[in-house]
Amino acid sequence: IEQAGGSVVLDATASGEMTLPAPFDRSRLTSDPAGELADAYFAKIPHAMRRPNNQLHEYLNRELIARGAHGLIYRRYQWCDTWHGEAGRLKDSLPTPVLDLVAGDDESDRPYMLTRIQAFVEMLK
Repeated sequence: IEQAGGSVVLDATASGEMTLPAPFDRSRLTSDPAGELADAYFAKIPHAMRRPNNQLHEYLNRELIARGAHGLIYRRYQWCDTWHGEAGRLKDSLPTPVLDLVAGDDESDRPYMLTRIQAFVEMLK
């Protein structure tokens, strides 16, 4: 993304910020520690697999606006049906343009992805 002239303001990947637990309620950690842990990890982390998965769209809307994002690069694997199914809905529900970028399992698609990202960043300028 940086090579294409853009910058990352939100890492909402499976290993990024989106999968961090919610801040803990310290008073509840004393009175109901198991409940607070379950709530922070299972009720607050948004994901496309949850049904309904409105929490994912609410999270992305909130964070994209708060961080001043101009667009979203939606990188997904061809074989992942769950995330493939979200592409259209994200395009409809988010406040920014969305690039649906299908990635392969190796580095051979790197030039293709770079070209798509460069064109997307240019469009956003």
